[in-house]
Amino acid sequence: MDTTPSPDLVRAALAEQTLALAAEAATLTAADLAAPSALPGWSRGHVLAHVRLNAEAFVGVLGAAARGEVVSMYPGRAERDAAIEAAATDAPDRQTAALLDSAERFTRAWAALPRQRHDVEFTSPAGWFQPAGVIAFFRWREVVLHQADLHPADAGRRSPADVLAAAEPALVARLLTETCATFAGRADVPPLAVTATDLGATWEIGAPQDAAAVSGTAAALATWLTGRGDGSGVTSSGSLPALPPFA
Repeated sequence: MDTTPSPDLVRAALAEQTLALAAEAATLTAADLAAPSALPGWSRGHVLAHVRLNAEAFVGVLGAAARGEVVSMYPGRAERDAAIEAAATDAPDRQTAALLDSAERFTRAWAALPRQRHDVEFTSPAGWFQPAGVIAFFRWREVVLHQADLHPADAGRRSPADVLAAAEPALVARLLTETCATFAGRADVPPLAVTATDLGATWEIGAPQDAAAVSGTAAALATWLTGRGDGSGVTSSGSLPALPPFA
Protein backbone atom coordinates (compact mmCIF):
# COMPACT_ATOMS: atom_id res chain seq x y z
CA MET A 1 0.00 0.00 0.00
CA ASP A 2 1.06 3.59 -0.54
CA THR A 3 2.01 5.02 2.85
CA THR A 4 2.96 8.49 1.68
CA PRO A 5 0.63 10.93 3.47
CA SER A 6 -0.15 14.23 1.81
CA PRO A 7 1.89 17.28 2.87
CA ASP A 8 -1.28 18.97 4.11
CA LEU A 9 -2.12 15.97 6.28
CA VAL A 10 1.37 15.89 7.79
CA ARG A 11 1.32 19.63 8.44
CA ALA A 12 -2.09 19.56 10.14
CA ALA A 13 -1.29 16.48 12.21
CA LEU A 14 2.05 17.92 13.31
CA ALA A 15 0.42 21.16 14.44
CA GLU A 16 -2.24 19.23 16.36
CA GLN A 17 0.21 16.90 18.07
CA THR A 18 2.62 19.72 18.91
CA LEU A 19 -0.17 21.59 20.71
CA ALA A 20 -1.16 18.37 22.49
CA LEU A 21 2.42 17.87 23.66
CA ALA A 22 2.68 21.49 24.81
CA ALA A 23 -0.60 21.10 26.71
CA GLU A 24 0.83 18.00 28.41
CA ALA A 25 4.04 19.85 29.22
CA ALA A 26 2.12 22.76 30.74
CA THR A 27 0.57 20.43 33.35
CA LEU A 28 3.94 19.23 34.66
CA THR A 29 5.55 20.57 37.82
CA ALA A 30 9.27 20.65 38.50
CA ALA A 31 8.89 17.38 40.40
CA ASP A 32 7.03 15.86 37.45
CA LEU A 33 9.81 16.90 35.07
CA ALA A 34 12.44 15.31 37.31
CA ALA A 35 10.53 12.00 37.41
CA PRO A 36 11.47 9.15 35.07
CA SER A 37 10.05 8.99 31.57
CA ALA A 38 9.52 5.76 29.65
CA LEU A 39 13.03 6.10 28.19
CA PRO A 40 15.83 4.50 30.24
CA GLY A 41 17.98 7.10 31.97
CA TRP A 42 15.85 10.04 30.87
CA SER A 43 13.54 12.16 32.98
CA ARG A 44 10.52 13.84 31.49
CA GLY A 45 12.63 16.97 31.36
CA HIS A 46 15.09 15.13 29.12
CA VAL A 47 12.25 14.11 26.79
CA LEU A 48 10.92 17.66 26.43
CA ALA A 49 14.43 19.07 25.99
CA HIS A 50 15.12 16.52 23.25
CA VAL A 51 11.90 17.36 21.39
CA ARG A 52 12.71 21.06 21.55
CA LEU A 53 16.31 20.62 20.44
CA ASN A 54 15.19 18.27 17.66
CA ALA A 55 13.06 21.10 16.24
CA GLU A 56 15.99 23.50 16.49
CA ALA A 57 18.24 21.00 14.70
CA PHE A 58 15.71 20.63 11.91
CA VAL A 59 15.47 24.41 11.57
CA GLY A 60 19.19 24.44 10.82
CA VAL A 61 18.89 21.56 8.37
CA LEU A 62 15.97 23.20 6.56
CA GLY A 63 17.85 26.46 6.21
CA ALA A 64 20.83 24.62 4.76
CA ALA A 65 18.64 22.57 2.40
CA ALA A 66 17.02 25.77 1.12
CA ARG A 67 20.54 26.86 0.11
CA GLY A 68 21.27 23.46 -1.44
CA GLU A 69 23.73 22.46 1.31
CA VAL A 70 24.04 18.98 2.84
CA VAL A 71 24.57 19.25 6.61
CA SER A 72 24.29 17.11 9.74
CA MET A 73 21.49 17.61 12.24
CA TYR A 74 23.99 17.71 15.11
CA PRO A 75 27.74 18.34 15.32
CA GLY A 76 28.08 14.96 17.00
CA ARG A 77 26.33 12.59 19.39
CA ALA A 78 28.26 13.89 22.40
CA GLU A 79 27.29 17.50 21.63
CA ARG A 80 23.65 16.49 21.16
CA ASP A 81 23.56 14.60 24.46
CA ALA A 82 25.26 17.45 26.33
CA ALA A 83 22.71 19.96 25.05
CA ILE A 84 19.85 17.71 26.20
CA GLU A 85 21.42 17.33 29.65
CA ALA A 86 21.82 21.09 29.97
CA ALA A 87 18.20 21.79 29.02
CA ALA A 88 16.59 18.91 30.92
CA THR A 89 16.48 20.82 34.22
CA ASP A 90 14.87 23.97 32.83
CA ALA A 91 11.90 25.23 34.83
CA PRO A 92 8.46 24.03 33.68
CA ASP A 93 7.41 27.38 32.18
CA ARG A 94 10.72 27.58 30.32
CA GLN A 95 10.27 24.05 28.95
CA THR A 96 6.81 24.80 27.59
CA ALA A 97 7.71 28.21 26.18
CA ALA A 98 10.86 26.88 24.51
CA LEU A 99 8.94 23.92 23.07
CA LEU A 100 6.38 26.23 21.47
CA ASP A 101 9.02 28.68 20.25
CA SER A 102 11.08 25.96 18.57
CA ALA A 103 7.92 24.51 17.00
CA GLU A 104 6.97 27.89 15.56
CA ARG A 105 10.43 28.36 14.08
CA PHE A 106 10.27 24.85 12.62
CA THR A 107 6.93 25.64 10.98
CA ARG A 108 8.35 28.78 9.38
CA ALA A 109 11.49 26.99 8.19
CA TRP A 110 9.50 24.13 6.66
CA ALA A 111 7.16 26.54 4.87
CA ALA A 112 10.18 28.40 3.48
CA LEU A 113 11.80 25.29 1.95
CA PRO A 114 11.30 25.44 -1.84
CA ARG A 115 9.72 22.32 -3.30
CA GLN A 116 12.69 21.88 -5.64
CA ARG A 117 14.95 21.55 -2.58
CA HIS A 118 13.08 18.60 -1.05
CA ASP A 119 15.64 16.20 -2.56
CA VAL A 120 18.60 17.90 -0.84
CA GLU A 121 19.92 15.42 1.70
CA PHE A 122 20.80 15.83 5.36
CA THR A 123 22.57 13.46 7.71
CA SER A 124 23.08 12.66 11.38
CA PRO A 125 25.94 11.49 13.59
CA ALA A 126 24.55 7.96 13.10
CA GLY A 127 25.66 8.17 9.48
CA TRP A 128 22.40 7.91 7.56
CA PHE A 129 21.30 10.29 4.80
CA GLN A 130 17.71 11.32 4.05
CA PRO A 131 16.10 13.86 1.69
CA ALA A 132 14.82 17.06 3.28
CA GLY A 133 11.32 16.24 2.07
CA VAL A 134 10.91 13.68 4.88
CA ILE A 135 11.58 16.19 7.64
CA ALA A 136 7.96 17.11 8.39
CA PHE A 137 7.06 13.44 8.84
CA PHE A 138 10.19 12.84 10.92
CA ARG A 139 9.19 15.75 13.12
CA TRP A 140 5.67 14.36 13.55
CA ARG A 141 7.20 11.02 14.54
CA GLU A 142 9.38 12.70 17.18
CA VAL A 143 6.48 14.62 18.67
CA VAL A 144 4.08 11.67 18.77
CA LEU A 145 6.49 9.03 20.08
CA HIS A 146 7.96 11.29 22.73
CA GLN A 147 4.52 12.45 23.81
CA ALA A 148 3.89 8.77 24.45
CA ASP A 149 7.10 8.60 26.51
CA LEU A 150 6.10 11.32 28.98
CA HIS A 151 3.74 9.31 31.15
CA PRO A 152 4.84 5.68 31.33
CA ALA A 153 2.71 4.67 34.33
CA ASP A 154 0.59 7.60 35.49
CA ALA A 155 -3.05 6.77 36.17
CA GLY A 156 -5.40 8.90 34.13
CA ARG A 157 -2.79 9.76 31.48
CA ARG A 158 -2.96 8.59 27.88
CA SER A 159 -0.97 5.46 27.18
CA PRO A 160 1.38 5.23 24.18
CA ALA A 161 -1.23 3.05 22.44
CA ASP A 162 -3.86 5.74 23.07
CA VAL A 163 -1.62 8.41 21.55
CA LEU A 164 -0.99 6.37 18.40
CA ALA A 165 -4.59 5.17 18.12
CA ALA A 166 -5.71 8.81 18.01
CA ALA A 167 -3.21 9.68 15.26
CA GLU A 168 -4.06 9.86 11.57
CA PRO A 169 -4.09 6.30 10.10
CA ALA A 170 -2.00 7.37 7.08
CA LEU A 171 0.71 8.64 9.39
CA VAL A 172 0.69 5.52 11.55
CA ALA A 173 0.97 3.46 8.35
CA ARG A 174 3.99 5.56 7.32
CA LEU A 175 5.44 5.04 10.79
CA LEU A 176 5.10 1.27 10.34
CA THR A 177 6.74 1.47 6.91
CA GLU A 178 9.68 3.50 8.24
CA THR A 179 10.09 1.33 11.34
CA CYS A 180 9.99 -1.95 9.43
CA ALA A 181 12.43 -0.59 6.84
CA THR A 182 14.82 0.42 9.62
CA PHE A 183 14.55 -2.96 11.31
CA ALA A 184 15.02 -4.80 8.00
CA GLY A 185 18.56 -3.45 7.83
CA ARG A 186 19.51 -4.66 11.33
CA ALA A 187 20.97 -8.05 12.21
CA ASP A 188 19.54 -7.96 15.75
CA VAL A 189 15.89 -8.02 14.63
CA PRO A 190 14.20 -11.41 14.09
CA PRO A 191 12.36 -12.10 10.80
CA LEU A 192 8.78 -10.81 10.99
CA ALA A 193 5.68 -10.58 8.82
CA VAL A 194 3.80 -7.63 10.31
CA THR A 195 0.12 -7.30 9.36
CA ALA A 196 -2.02 -4.31 10.29
CA THR A 197 -5.51 -5.77 10.48
CA ASP A 198 -7.25 -2.41 10.14
CA LEU A 199 -5.22 -1.42 7.09
CA GLY A 200 -5.06 -4.78 5.30
CA ALA A 201 -1.32 -4.32 4.79
CA THR A 202 1.71 -6.47 5.59
CA TRP A 203 5.36 -5.51 5.99
CA GLU A 204 8.15 -8.11 5.89
CA ILE A 205 11.37 -8.01 7.87
CA GLY A 206 14.01 -10.60 7.05
CA ALA A 207 13.54 -13.94 5.29
CA PRO A 208 9.82 -14.70 4.74
CA GLN A 209 10.21 -18.43 5.32
CA ASP A 210 11.58 -17.82 8.83
CA ALA A 211 9.27 -14.96 9.79
CA ALA A 212 6.94 -14.96 12.76
CA ALA A 213 3.48 -13.75 11.69
CA VAL A 214 2.57 -10.80 13.91
CA SER A 215 -0.72 -8.94 13.60
CA GLY A 216 -2.80 -6.25 15.26
CA THR A 217 -4.11 -2.79 14.61
CA ALA A 218 -1.64 -0.35 13.11
CA ALA A 219 -1.54 1.58 16.40
CA ALA A 220 -0.89 -1.56 18.47
CA LEU A 221 1.86 -2.71 16.11
CA ALA A 222 3.52 0.72 16.02
CA THR A 223 3.41 0.88 19.82
CA TRP A 224 5.13 -2.51 20.10
CA LEU A 225 7.65 -2.09 17.28
CA THR A 226 8.86 1.29 18.54
CA GLY A 227 9.29 -0.06 22.07
CA ARG A 228 6.42 1.94 23.55
CA GLY A 229 4.46 -1.10 24.73
CA ASP A 230 4.73 -4.75 25.76
CA GLY A 231 2.79 -6.13 22.83
CA SER A 232 -0.72 -5.75 24.24
CA GLY A 233 -3.16 -6.01 21.34
CA VAL A 234 -0.59 -7.82 19.16
CA THR A 235 -0.87 -11.51 18.31
CA SER A 236 1.82 -13.82 16.95
CA SER A 237 2.00 -17.20 15.23
CA GLY A 238 4.27 -18.29 18.09
CA SER A 239 5.74 -16.56 21.10
CA LEU A 240 5.85 -12.83 20.52
CA PRO A 241 9.45 -12.14 19.45
CA ALA A 242 11.70 -9.97 21.60
CA LEU A 243 12.77 -6.78 19.86
CA PRO A 244 15.81 -4.55 20.38
CA PRO A 245 15.29 -0.85 21.13
CA PHE A 246 14.01 1.11 18.15
CA ALA A 247 15.24 4.58 19.17
